[in-house]
Parts: sequence; structure tokens; C-alpha cells
Amino acid sequence: MPPIKESTWKTYKRLFGYLKPYRWMFVGGIITGALFSAVDVTIIDGMQRVIDEGFVEQDERFLYKLPLYLIIAMVLRSLFNFMSEYAMGLVGRGIMHDIRMQLFGKYLTLPASFFDARTGGEIVSTMTYNVERIGTSVSDAIKDLVRDLFLIIGAIGLIFYHSWQLGLIFFIGGPLVAWVLRAASKRFKEISRKLQNTMSDVTQVTSEAFQGYRTIKTFSGESQETQSFYRASNANRRQQLRMVITKSISSSLVYSIAGLALAGVILVSADLILSGKLTPGGFTVCFTAMASLSKPLKTISSMNVIIQQAVAAAQSIFAILDRPDEPDSGTVAVERARGDIEFKSLTFNYPSNQQPVLRDIHFHVPQGKSYALVGKSGSGKSTITNLLLRFYPVQPGQILLDGRSIEEYQLSDFRKQFALVSQHVTLFDDTVRNNIAYGINIDASEERIIEVARQANAWEFIQKLPQGLDTIVGDNGTNLSGGQRQRIAIARALLKDAPVLILDEATSALDNESERLVQNALDELMRNRTTIVIAHRLSTIEKADQILLLHEGQIIEQGTHQELLAMQGEYAKLHANQFRD
Repeated sequence: MPPIKESTWKTYKRLFGYLKPYRWMFVGGIITGALFSAVDVTIIDGMQRVIDEGFVEQDERFLYKLPLYLIIAMVLRSLFNFMSEYAMGLVGRGIMHDIRMQLFGKYLTLPASFFDARTGGEIVSTMTYNVERIGTSVSDAIKDLVRDLFLIIGAIGLIFYHSWQLGLIFFIGGPLVAWVLRAASKRFKEISRKLQNTMSDVTQVTSEAFQGYRTIKTFSGESQETQSFYRASNANRRQQLRMVITKSISSSLVYSIAGLALAGVILVSADLILSGKLTPGGFTVCFTAMASLSKPLKTISSMNVIIQQAVAAAQSIFAILDRPDEPDSGTVAVERARGDIEFKSLTFNYPSNQQPVLRDIHFHVPQGKSYALVGKSGSGKSTITNLLLRFYPVQPGQILLDGRSIEEYQLSDFRKQFALVSQHVTLFDDTVRNNIAYGINIDASEERIIEVARQANAWEFIQKLPQGLDTIVGDNGTNLSGGQRQRIAIARALLKDAPVLILDEATSALDNESERLVQNALDELMRNRTTIVIAHRLSTIEKADQILLLHEGQIIEQGTHQELLAMQGEYAKLHANQFRD
């Protein structure tokens, strides 16, 4: 085996930590795997008696007992095979489940910047493909490795027992095999990392194509997407082919070394038999044992591929698990905030962009008031709400909730103070009931769910669904219309009953009838709550207590709808353009 670097040793050590809950099953798998190989070694060793006593001396009694011996050996071999397969399979799948659960839990605690820097395909590929590599290495690679190592030890022991001269031949070829495995391991690990990246690309292109199939069909983008998938899949194919070539070369070299060793065995055996130092049966055992080494040596070479893939996969997973969680240094607990919000001298830029997207933002939202943010795309409206929800750390400046910096609050308590309804509603492939009573409201009574559904103007259409509240909405609510999805989201926000409400383009993608129903529901939702509204349609925010017009990250105008119209500034121009349209 190749020398293991410190980082790889640490990876092995950390992976072994996941064995702890399954250690006795793992030990059982190793023992039964060793017994499986012991049966094979016993069968090989028995060849001496078969040749010398059965065929040379023609011992009838032994020959008649031989079928019984074989039956017993095969039954034991089958039993140990099942026990080893089951034990290692259970351990491998258990470890895979544990790592997957840990990784999923970690994803939920990582900051928004982590997801901004990665594609969905990369994240999903790590969760599926990379974790699968680790499970396979335990259930298949380690199982076979244990069996083959014990078979090699047993076979070498037999060779030395019958003829130390023949045993020395193995040690001539052993270093050569080790050198081949060492060189191959380095190459396998390098290719494995590239293979993970190409698999992420395949997953990403596939995910985009399936999610955007309406756009693809509408704009006749089938050929373009096919080309994108071909490039991703072909890159993966090339890496797979490099893996196959490396594996084939290493296994072929191992076979060649084994073949030369066998030739040496025959040459030396001829002299030993002629001098009477080795019986025909002893020669058969040595030759069979040496021949039996060929397969496990090849298997170890093949398992080396899987193990190196698992090491590379584990390192990529541990790199994620070791990332710091979303910052939460707050110590102040809050049951229900009043909802007084203030932004002070706030400037911000995203980690991937040094250009500030907000510059010296100042404004105060008193408890129970509604403030609207308007402006062109990219002016910083959504960034303000992202910072308010602590998706990103506040840089120069402060955001206060009820007179305290938002970073002083415990994060879990802090986010309970907010409800969000956005243009891009997130619904889960679950029932209407569970999409309304989501998260902290999962135990809400049916009466309360129906009450908020009525307030959100959603109960009428929910009653007409095939199973009512228990109807499955489909992936992201595909079984519902846009207006219906929005009203489900509003019902969810009503059920949460948070003191602060954020509306992010909540009606921008709706037709007039749906917008009327949703706007009525929003008016009910906004009552007695501090509300921050992001909108392009100025008609939806005319009743706001204050309207802030943003341009290139700065507030350039502020006032009521009528005050801003009277100023005859940029807001008035926007309003005139929309009214004319």
C-alpha cells in the first residue's frame, strides 16, 4: 500500500469514528470474512491429501469421505459469506445514513454565502454521489479487502509450510506489487477528485433542465441543453475512462508479476520433486495457493480505486462539515418583539463583489407601520431584507430591533419575529395542511389552519381540492396556480403571527383577479404588524406609511405616496411611467 499522508491519515481516523455505533457488527463482519477465507485455505490445503492419499496411495476410505468434506466446506463457506455480506452491508449503509444526516443538518446551519458560491448540482452531488462512495467502500471494498488479505496470508502460510523455497518467490514479487499499488493509489485519488466535480456538473445541468422545461420548450432550447449536457457528461466520461485505464494498467501489471512468480514456482518445484523434498500433493497445494493469490491481488488493486474514491469523497464532505455555522453570538432571548426597526449608517457588499450594493442607509420603521422599498432591479431592496433577517453579517453600520442590535438576539428567537411572503413562493411536496402549518407551527389545530386559510382567501379553493387540506401540492406547488400558491404562503405567515412582516414582490407575477384576492389577504396580514414591502408595482404600495426610493444602493427619496408625487422627482417619474403603461 502507498505511504499515507497526514491529511489522509486524519481522514481515515475520522471515518473510523463513524464505525463506533456499529463496531460489534463490523468486528463480526471481519471475523466471518476471515472464516470465509479460512474455508478456502482449508480446501486448498486439503488438495495434498486428495493427491497423495486419494490418487497416489488410492485410499478408498478417504475418497468416499471426500464428498462429505466438500459439502461441509461449501455449507460453511455459504454461511460465512452471508454473515459477512450482511454485517458489512449494514455497517456501510448505516455509516452512509449517519453521514448524510449530519451533512444535511450542516447544510441547514450554513450561512447564505455558502449557497451563493455553489450550484445546486454541486450540493446535491455531494449529498448523493460522494456519500455513496463512502458507503460502498465499507459494504464492498473493506469486505473484499478483509477476505482477500486473510486469503493471501493463509495462502502464503501454506506455501511456506510445504516449501520455504517456494515461499521466498513470493517476497521477490511482493515489493513490485506494492510499488504498482502505490503509484496507482496516487493517480486514483487525483482522478476521484476530478470525477466528483464532473458529477456535480452533470447533476446541475440535469436539475436546471428539469426545473426549466417550460422555458426550454417555449424557446426551443432542446438543442442547446443537449449540448450542455453532452459537455458535462462527456467530461465525466473522460474521467471515468482515465480511471478505467489506470485500473486496467495496475491490475495487468499485478497479473504479469503473478504470472512470473508462478513460472518460478514451477521451475523450483521441478527440482524439489525430483530431489524428493516435495510431494506431488505438496506441489499441488503450493501451485494452487500461488494461483489463488492472483485474484485477491487484482481485487486489492480494484478495491484501491473504491477506497481512494471514498477518501476523496470524505475529504470533500469533511471540508463542508468543518465550515463555521451561521454566526450566532447573540445572548438576548425574546418571546415577542414590538417590531420597532431602525437602520443606521448601513453599508454592505457581498463577499463575491467588492462594489457596495448599499451605501449609508438610514431609516426608522416605527412599530406597526408599513414601509415600502421601491427602485430599479439591483438598487439594493432585497439586500436590505436579507440583512434584516441576518442572512449576511452587518458590515459598517447597525440594524436595531426594539432598540437593540439584531446581532445581540439569539438567532432562533430573532427569526421567530419575522414572517416572509415573496414572489418566489417555496412550497414543499406535501399536503396543503403541512405547507400552511410549517416549521414551528407544525402542531397547529385544524380549526386554526382553516381560520388563517379563510383570512388568506384560500379556504374557498382549498375546499374544492380532491382531498381538501390533505391534497398533495406537488413539487414546489406545481398542482396549484400562482395565486393559490401565494395565498397558501400568506396563510402560513398568518399562522406564524410574527410581529414583523416582509413582503418581497408578493403580487408581481399575478393576474388582476389573483392580485385582488392576494392583496386583500395581504391587507389582513399587514394589520397591526410592522411591514416592509418590496414592490415594482407602485399601485400596491400607495397606502404605505412611508415609501423609500432606492437608486444604486442609496435612498434618494422618502415620504408618503402623495408627498413623493408632489416632489416631482424620480418617484413621480416612475409613477407616471407605470400609470401611462
